[in-house]
Amino acid sequence: MAERVPALIAAVLTEADFDVAEPTALRWLDAQHRLMVKRSKCFRRRLSPTPAVTEPARSAYSVPEEVIELIEVLVGGVPYGQGRHSDIAVSAQGWLLISGMGGVVVEDESSAGGYELALVPAPIEGGATIELYAVCRAGALLASDDTTLRVPPEYDEALIAGAISIGLARDEGRPELAASYRAEFEGGCTELRQEVARRNAPRRARVAGYNA
Repeated sequence: MAERVPALIAAVLTEADFDVAEPTALRWLDAQHRLMVKRSKCFRRRLSPTPAVTEPARSAYSVPEEVIELIEVLVGGVPYGQGRHSDIAVSAQGWLLISGMGGVVVEDESSAGGYELALVPAPIEGGATIELYAVCRAGALLASDDTTLRVPPEYDEALIAGAISIGLARDEGRPELAASYRAEFEGGCTELRQEVARRNAPRRARVAGYNA
């Protein structure tokens, strides 16, 4: 049973005494929730490109639209390093030297502007599974499903403030009142981003006699 999202909606409506329907408050919350998730990079998941396995001589694979930033790409279980866009052309000329197993992955775009990744060099054989670990966008916030929330509960107050700032600025025409609520929301985004950065920062191994 959903409890958290309905509570957020109720808080937005009551704390600012808005005379709007619940779907409107949900729309404000959804906009600020998507923005907080994007800014903080807090939503990360494993997913697959299209196609999800390598094809002989094919270098380009479509990345799902929800992806904001690729963190890791595994091809047949082998991690591919981050390359430069020029590596695509250099490899095509046979001038790119890569040591060890695998290759590099380069972020690219299709002719239609779609998000793609290029495997360099292009696979010689097909059938290897491609796995992505990526920072992703949040989906739509649903009043009936608390799992659509991608931020921890301690940031609920910042989300409420962000939604109220939209309502005051747009529906009430009171941007001067919206400023303090917007600042609270921005502070929440910054704090969550810092939390995520600390959680994902590289850790130094403890070695006896050196740093332990």
